[in-house]
Amino acid sequence: MAGDRVHAALPDPPSQSEEDSKEEEKTFGNFFAELESVDLPLGTTLRSIYDDQPNAHKRFMEKLDARIRNHDREIEKMCNFHHQGFVDAITELLKVRTDAEKLMGQVTDTNRRLQEAGREVTAQTEEVIRCRIQQRNMATTVEKLQLCIPVLEMYSKLKEQLESKRYYAALKTMEQLEKVYIPRVSHYRFCQIMAENLPRLREEIKEISMSDLKDFLESIRKHSDKVGETAMRQAHQHRTFNSVVAKQASLGHYTKPVYSLNGRTHTHTHNGLLMDDDTGDEEEGDEEVLTAQDLVDFSPVYRCLHIYTVLGDRETFENYYRKQRKKQARLVLQPQSNMHETVEGYRRYFNQIVGFFVVEDHILHAARGLVTRAFTDELWNMALSKIIAVLRTHSSYCDDPDLVLELKNLIVIFADTLQGYGFPVNRLFDLLFEVRDQYNETLLKKWALVFREIFELDNYSPIPVETEEEYKLVISRFPFHDAEIEKQDFPKKLPMSQSVPQIYTQVKEFIYASLKFSESLHRSSTEIDDMLRKSTNLLLTRTLSSCLQNLIKKPHIGLTELVQIIINTTHLEQACRYLEEFITNITNVSPETVHTTRLYGLSTFKDARHAAEGEIYTKLNQKIDEFIQLADYEWGMAESDGRASGYLMDLINFLRSTFQVFTHLPGKVAQTACMSACKHLSTSLMQMLLDTELKQISMGAIQQFNLDVIQCELFASSEPVPGFQGDTLQLAFIDLRQLLDLFMVWDWSTYLADYGQPTSKYLRVNPATALALLEKMKDTSKKNNIFSQFRKNDRDKQKLIETVVKQLRSLPIKALHEQAGASVADRVSPELSHRSDKTLNMAVNTLLATFLCTIVLPVLLFLVAVKLWEVYTIRGRDPSCSRPLPPGSMGLPFIGETLQLILQRRKFLQMKRQKYGFVHRTHLFGHPTVRVTGADNVRQILLGEHKLVSVQWPASVRTILGADTLSNVHGALHKTKKKAIMRAFSKEALELYIPVIQEEVRAAVKDWLEKDSCVLVYPEMKRLMFRISMRILLGFEPDQIKTDEHQLVEAFEEMIKNLFSLPIDVPFSGLYRGLKARNFIHSKIEENIKKKVQESDKESKHRDALQQLIDSSKNNGEPFSMQAIKESATELLFGGHETTASTSTSLIMFLGLNPEVVDRLRQELMEKEEQGMDIQNLNIESLEQLKYTSCVIKETLRINPPVPGGFRVALKTFELNGYQIPKGWNVIYSICDTHDVADMFPNKEDFQPERFMTKPKTDSSRFQYIPFGGGSRMCVGKEFAKVLLKIFLVEVVTKCHWTLLNGPPTMKTGPTLYPVDNLPTKFTSYVQN
Repeated sequence: MAGDRVHAALPDPPSQSEEDSKEEEKTFGNFFAELESVDLPLGTTLRSIYDDQPNAHKRFMEKLDARIRNHDREIEKMCNFHHQGFVDAITELLKVRTDAEKLMGQVTDTNRRLQEAGREVTAQTEEVIRCRIQQRNMATTVEKLQLCIPVLEMYSKLKEQLESKRYYAALKTMEQLEKVYIPRVSHYRFCQIMAENLPRLREEIKEISMSDLKDFLESIRKHSDKVGETAMRQAHQHRTFNSVVAKQASLGHYTKPVYSLNGRTHTHTHNGLLMDDDTGDEEEGDEEVLTAQDLVDFSPVYRCLHIYTVLGDRETFENYYRKQRKKQARLVLQPQSNMHETVEGYRRYFNQIVGFFVVEDHILHAARGLVTRAFTDELWNMALSKIIAVLRTHSSYCDDPDLVLELKNLIVIFADTLQGYGFPVNRLFDLLFEVRDQYNETLLKKWALVFREIFELDNYSPIPVETEEEYKLVISRFPFHDAEIEKQDFPKKLPMSQSVPQIYTQVKEFIYASLKFSESLHRSSTEIDDMLRKSTNLLLTRTLSSCLQNLIKKPHIGLTELVQIIINTTHLEQACRYLEEFITNITNVSPETVHTTRLYGLSTFKDARHAAEGEIYTKLNQKIDEFIQLADYEWGMAESDGRASGYLMDLINFLRSTFQVFTHLPGKVAQTACMSACKHLSTSLMQMLLDTELKQISMGAIQQFNLDVIQCELFASSEPVPGFQGDTLQLAFIDLRQLLDLFMVWDWSTYLADYGQPTSKYLRVNPATALALLEKMKDTSKKNNIFSQFRKNDRDKQKLIETVVKQLRSLPIKALHEQAGASVADRVSPELSHRSDKTLNMAVNTLLATFLCTIVLPVLLFLVAVKLWEVYTIRGRDPSCSRPLPPGSMGLPFIGETLQLILQRRKFLQMKRQKYGFVHRTHLFGHPTVRVTGADNVRQILLGEHKLVSVQWPASVRTILGADTLSNVHGALHKTKKKAIMRAFSKEALELYIPVIQEEVRAAVKDWLEKDSCVLVYPEMKRLMFRISMRILLGFEPDQIKTDEHQLVEAFEEMIKNLFSLPIDVPFSGLYRGLKARNFIHSKIEENIKKKVQESDKESKHRDALQQLIDSSKNNGEPFSMQAIKESATELLFGGHETTASTSTSLIMFLGLNPEVVDRLRQELMEKEEQGMDIQNLNIESLEQLKYTSCVIKETLRINPPVPGGFRVALKTFELNGYQIPKGWNVIYSICDTHDVADMFPNKEDFQPERFMTKPKTDSSRFQYIPFGGGSRMCVGKEFAKVLLKIFLVEVVTKCHWTLLNGPPTMKTGPTLYPVDNLPTKFTSYVQN
């Protein structure tokens, strides 16, 4: 209706077509209806009006104004129409008001009276209702209480049982509550609470019982030592008792057993343990028998097992118990580091192990099913391997044979004890054979000292015997029998010295000591006999022989002592058969038994005697030389004085007295010594005549020399040593005799005529010898020559000399031609001889001139060039600075000392430091260089970056790695690149790298363990670190690495090898080969970069370092440079692979040389694992907890930093340590030398990771330890390297045992530190305990 009225009130529309007018009217009508509605939003309607046809809103406003006017007219009309009615209604209402007020007062009064009358009735009614309600409630309460009281009583009973720790009864009560009582009243709240509490109570019971079990496990760990001690004592008593019974049985007697184990004689029950009785208490009868329960309260185990079984969780309990016992086994099997020092250390170790397995054996049989035989066998096999490894390691440290013997006895008791409980111990007895070898070695070392002391105290003179008692005492100690000496009266002397009976006695003592080890090894007499003989052979052939050889070689041992040594060894050799009989008597094994080892004493003493004989010959010759040196001939004397020289007579007297001492020697030895001395004397005299320094000899000197030789011949003919036939000894001087006769008689015609004939009178005279002596006798000084008696004229004399000389010179040629069948003239013409001499002189002069021109002159020129080079380079000093240049040398021109550095590396650097100090100058890689060492000096360099110095690597490094790499750029570009790369080494990124590192390391370790041959550690480390770096730093996929690995590794090795080379790019040069290898690596990296650029828009969990560089280049708006990215990637590969490979190799080396460090590493890992660390899935947090592992890595980096130092260039002249560093000079700071001279590291040569467990007290240590550099150029991958090395250590230590096959290697730097022999190592599986 309103709508109709509105439409009717609208003014007439403008002049339009009828159809448009209707449509517009309809549209505006809808708009007005929507506006007048309170439910619809106005905004939509108004928007539709304004979004309609152009000017539509104007027409709408016109229509709206008309509609408003129409409504105003209607409102006015309606008000006028109803006004009178409204006034009438108001009048009527005013009249009714008065009557309503009266009625209201009457109603109120009536209501008040009614309320007063019914108030008492209401109170009585309410009381009745309340009483009836209370009665009903009481009845209901009684009924319900009768149902609830049993439940409460049972719950109270449950509480009492829990308080009294009767947990099994409590579980039964809980079961009744749940199944019988609570269901009756389950709708009550308190029952619901009870029902809810019962599972919690069960858990509490489980926790309490488990807590009791933990207390039990802790208690048994502490009491294992006592349990094991008791078990081993009883095993020892059992063994002693059996031996006593065996002896009594052999005598026909039998005694009641002293003790029994759990009621069964001579057998160990599975749970029986005996306490040690006081054997001195005579009042006690049988010893007290104790079981495992007597020593240990096992009730917590039984209780906990029963509770978990009732609760249906037995498997959980069994797994927990077995896991905890495995952990305790590992702790028990871990020895103390100083266990090898005392026998008590071994005893405690064995007691704990025995106690552990005695308890497990009891649990196996008393708590059926808690542990199985398979479980105990697994534990035992694991323990046995660890025990054997520990004993092998620690026994090797023992150098006391008594301690080794005690260890053997402990091992035997240990094995017998556990064998009684059913554990196989064959491997322990096999180990005893290894320990026996160690025992023999310690015995040999001990007896070596004994033998040396005997030899040092011996006086090397025959033993004087004053009385028959003394004689019998000596005979009782040494088997000596000589009929002639026995017939002599006292006092008398035995031929050997005091050391002989002492040596013989000590050999017997050694046999006794060796026999002690063979006891209780369950070996046959034949095997024991064989072991004793082999040990004795080692003593004789190695120890005693070595002591004898050293004794013989000592300089203070004279001829008399050597003679006595020969006599002693002869008697010891004869006594060897008595040692054979001694061993036979001990073992009751006949020497004729097949395969019986024979003693090698005969060869030992023969070798010693031969060495002594040789030493006698040598010392005799030396003594002769000493006398010869006293000779003082007057070679120019006119004639002899007719007497032999004094020195020669003294020499002959010495030889006579010496050979008299040889009377006790075997005849052949004395004869050989005498012949050797005469031959040496003859040779020495001949050499004296022919000495080149002797220029002239007169006939008088020849005569004097002849007199001396005659004395020698007389000495030889006097038979100084008996046994020579005829003139055999005189033949030693035959060469001298014929030579002197030739000159004394001057019988040259006979010599020349008979030369070469077997019957020649002067057959032993060599033409060269005669010619040399004749040259010395020429008349050169016109005085005292052999021709004084023939001096008719000089011409005849000269002619005669020349004729003889020429003929002597022609003799060797003549003989040569005669052998070839050619005839040679008897004489050579004087003219030909003269021409030959002249030609020879010219040749010598020519040779001398050639030598001067080809050798001396170039050397002089070279020395001049070196000096000029030194002066030239020193001119580079800054004259404005008053400080001098550092000391040092500049090497060869242009190349300086580069070659020495490349060839000698660290040795060259250490030599320079020792010679010139912490700051010295040199010339390397084409530039003058200052090398800096020491914390204070290095600190000034590292903190002076961009102010005093700037990084500048050698030209070859910049060329190969590239000028735009992180290590070669400066300023803002360096900061930008460093920031981009550091994102790849953030904590979040490192967390994501750990699984990849573990995967690669585990694969490598598995491969090493599968190899039967040795592993070359350094190449393997480089391959491993290369794969890790390619995957993590450069984002290569594993399949891609596997395809290109071989080529990439070879190319990378070639590039690294030539990184530091002369900056000469020509074919076949080092720089050329390095660039060629780098280009190949760049091609492979470029393929990966293109792939990353295409996939860069995809979201990834993390981005590797290469991706960070690519993203950084894009984000900074820089043009993408493929070459710059490739260079940076190559640098990352070098830093992340080469240095970590070097350090991991050093880790393997140091840990292989220090097994105690490996043990402590494993101990730390076991402790962390017990604390909940998951070794198989490491993370950053768990790695940070491995404190000792970090110390091992730090100590390795201290001794063997992979990079020896860093390169800088001086930006300006500055002062360092009192010297000037000129602008433009290179500066090299040394990391390795700085570590070597650091004050904060005592015992620098020792590998001591513990030194890093405490922080240094002062900040001065900051630059004393700089394996990663310092300042703004500190290594960006430091944290990555630490994480990688820690993971590597964890994997290797927990899975491997290794042995260095070549011992400590020689280390070389090129450019990182590596072992020359590549560290060949044998890896074996380590059984984790």
